[in-house]
Amino acid sequence: MYEVFQRLNTGGKKLTPQEVRSAVHHSGRIRDLLGELNEYKSWREIYGPEDSRMRDQELILRFLALLHEGNSYQTPMVAFLNSYMGRHKNLSDQNASVLGDSFRSAIDLIYRSVGTRAFRPVRALNAAVFDSVMVGSAKRLESGLVHDAESFADAYHILLGNQAFLDACGRGTAGTERVRRRLDLATAAFATVL
Repeated sequence: MYEVFQRLNTGGKKLTPQEVRSAVHHSGRIRDLLGELNEYKSWREIYGPEDSRMRDQELILRFLALLHEGNSYQTPMVAFLNSYMGRHKNLSDQNASVLGDSFRSAIDLIYRSVGTRAFRPVRALNAAVFDSVMVGSAKRLESGLVHDAESFADAYHILLGNQAFLDACGRGTAGTERVRRRLDLATAAFATVL
């Protein structure tokens, strides 16, 4: 269905992949969840104003998909996200709550520790830094709250100074090995933060 819609998407202003996903899954609970999470205060503080082309919602989808299915990630990212959103179209309220809590807890921790410059190794928000730092943070939070925001911020800055991590977040960021490498590095970076 996504492919058919994408082929029809040839005239006028070309839709972004997330706009197509949103149209294909217009009645799904995951679509509603992405919209709800996109309005979350800490996220808005970091990202800025809502993106009319839904790129901010696509980042949230990337986080959810890579957090729960990153071990089975295969390029291309567009197909991975399409598949994830399709399979989870009709989330139960309980599963939506779990996913929402994962996002809110991780983004709150990052906002509290790093602030509005999070995910910006240079100037613009870097999607690869976002997805890996968010996944690493969420995995750390699975074992309990982080009490030392300064220690978390130190781990974040050390990670962003790691050349292997920067390489995995630079070019070809959707490649299978680069995605897995940066997720592993970010998970390891935050694993021992207290």
